[in-house]
Order: sequence, then C-alpha cells, then structure tokens
Amino acid sequence: MATVKARTARRQATVRRAITTGHGWYGFGLTLDQTKEWLAALAEGAGRYDRPAELGPLEITVTPTGGFDEGVAEQFAALGVDRLVVLPRPDAPREERHRPIGLDDLLRNVDRVGAVIDRTA
Repeated sequence: MATVKARTARRQATVRRAITTGHGWYGFGLTLDQTKEWLAALAEGAGRYDRPAELGPLEITVTPTGGFDEGVAEQFAALGVDRLVVLPRPDAPREERHRPIGLDDLLRNVDRVGAVIDRTA
C-alpha cells in the first residue's frame, strides 16, 4: 500500500503533467468530493506551473461513481467538469463495476443517461 507521501508525490506529478503538457485531465471512478479535491489540486498547480498558451484551457473529464441523475450531472458541471463518462452501472459496488452486463441492461442505461443529458443540456 502506498504511503501518504508517495500518493502526494504522484498527485503532484499528475497535476504538473496535466498543467504543463496535457489538453485535459481525466479522473476515473471519482465521487463528487474526490473530484473537488483533484480540482483544488489542479487549481493550485495552475498557480505553480506555467501552462503553454497553445494548449488552451485544461479540459476536465470524470467518470463518476454512485447514482447518476440530473442533480449529479449538475453538481459536476457546477464544479467545472467539462465531460462525464458514465459507467454502464455507475451505482454498482467497486468490485462489480466492470462485470459484463446484458445488452438490454446496457441499452436501458444508455437511454437513462441520454434522458438525463437531454434534461440538463
């Protein structure tokens, strides 16, 4: 298990790379609170590292965990998240998130997420 010091060093390196060389930053499997923490680290990094103008603004993409509805989408948008990538079963426990699901379940989820996007757009 990584130490707090090692995790902090990895986070700082990730922020530096995103700010100085990336077109975007992608957070996978994050809660709203974890996203807030990462965005705070990115904002701090933006004050510490120079971002080349040709890269433009840093685009933020997150795959959220937990339930997904209009409120969740709006909360991530309010944080400044540009794009959400929704798992086929976002509310599934961590150990089950990547288990295969049937086509009918997948299509139902696509329809549900599409309806959320339509209502929040």
